[in-house]
Amino acid sequence: MELMIMSKKIIILIIIFVSLIGGLCLYTKEQGKWSWITHGKASKEEVVATYLEGLTQRNAKKISRIVHPLFKADNEIRAKIDELGGNEFKDITVTYKKAYPEFLPARVNAHITGKMITPKGTELPFDEIIETDGFVDGKFYLVIGEARNPVPEDEAILDIDEYMKEHPE
Repeated sequence: MELMIMSKKIIILIIIFVSLIGGLCLYTKEQGKWSWITHGKASKEEVVATYLEGLTQRNAKKISRIVHPLFKADNEIRAKIDELGGNEFKDITVTYKKAYPEFLPARVNAHITGKMITPKGTELPFDEIIETDGFVDGKFYLVIGEARNPVPEDEAILDIDEYMKEHPE
């Protein structure tokens, strides 16, 4: 039974690895040529700071630079800017917690709290959780949107939550 659990985790890791390797060399609109991935930030703290700056400036391009190139997030970024854009953020506190599932070791949730100041000067509480990931290149990225290279629907995907209900350890 343990061998079966381990083999399913290995299969999922192989799928993730192949997807990442397939996206290491991408065509970038900014550079207008094929190039190695140049997006991301060195740390999860920089991802949070850039995310908040992008919202304040209503700058979708700034936010898109911290989304991993393997994800398509234009609609989600636009929705966040429509919801929170143009506001200033102050007294920000960020706590980081390892995200589930455990076999994605670099996945970290950033819980951002503080105050949001509207353009009219109204002060509102701000409380949001974003997901970051270190992926394979050591840079952190904002995890938002849909994967550009999804696994075909006809392939079986292991639902970790469902599996753990059926097979508690």
